[in-house]
Amino acid sequence: MKDHNTADGTINHSRRNMLRTTAAVGAAGSLSILGGCSSLVQSGNGGQLQIYGSEGALYIPVYDYGMDNGVWEEHDVNINQNVVGFGQFTRSFTANQTSATSFPTLSSIQNINDSEDLVVIGPHMNIISQTFVREDSDIESVNDIEGRTLGIPPWGSTNTLTNQAMWGSVLDFDMEEDPEEVISTDPPALWNLLVEDEEIDAMVNFTGFGIRGLANPDVRPIFDPVEVWQDETGYAPPVTSMVCEREWVESNPDEARGLVAGWKDAVDLFRDNVEEAINEYGELAGLQDEDEIEVVIDQVEQERVFEQEWSEDYIDSKWQLIEYVHEHGGVESVPDIDEHAYTNEDLEAL
Repeated sequence: MKDHNTADGTINHSRRNMLRTTAAVGAAGSLSILGGCSSLVQSGNGGQLQIYGSEGALYIPVYDYGMDNGVWEEHDVNINQNVVGFGQFTRSFTANQTSATSFPTLSSIQNINDSEDLVVIGPHMNIISQTFVREDSDIESVNDIEGRTLGIPPWGSTNTLTNQAMWGSVLDFDMEEDPEEVISTDPPALWNLLVEDEEIDAMVNFTGFGIRGLANPDVRPIFDPVEVWQDETGYAPPVTSMVCEREWVESNPDEARGLVAGWKDAVDLFRDNVEEAINEYGELAGLQDEDEIEVVIDQVEQERVFEQEWSEDYIDSKWQLIEYVHEHGGVESVPDIDEHAYTNEDLEAL
């Protein structure tokens, strides 16, 4: 497999060499213009479906390991993964870079509220980042953060908004008002503020630093969103889902079904061969430290990380979380579940 850095910073992961990838993308782009599709790259008719991922995300090795083992080819789907910065990742639909991709859960809701006609068609990855304090802290629970200094990632991120909603709706703790101070900054700075500088008392952070926290004896977790949401609904909370343009899925139902089925098969393959897959592709997700790799292997084997179920009950759980986020001001409104979530049966009926 080769990685190709493009002019816009995209890392292009493909089993094919650059010449073949460029030719396929060029042909697909021509097809999309002729077909009136809103995406720059249109799948179907021999083209590639452009999947986007955020730098350092744990699902990147799942895609690459699956692609290199022909998982999606078995479902007659030709995908290519583009690894970009988080900002570009969240703009992959609005910038007309794709018609279907794994995508942040709350970003998809915000896009729908901005009149983009998107539908959620399958599961992807759970929120597994936890809230950490220093090992010697007297804080034992979220409610103990009252009157203390809390560090969080940017306010608009799915991790922050989801934790805010859970804390408020399940624990009756106001993330904005109950701490003495809330510092919102980028993930590496949060880690330093907690561990090195000791300027904050507790930290919510992205998945990569959640993995680091579980592997580091200097900190300990006090809040686990997976456990809390499983107690609340029976399911883990999603950080990303399979999302697509309605026009695309209704024009390419076989490919949509293959995309979702391929993801489930790729997760099975990754889970069954997790050590080999991480040794081969883990660096793409920022996994180099042996202790952190052991944490990821454990999380994957416990089936906490990558979601495969897509039942009506699971979708209801996802929408309940969106309702909570809405109640706490994280999204403007909650889209109609029947209009914007396709069940497996809905996909089969297309």
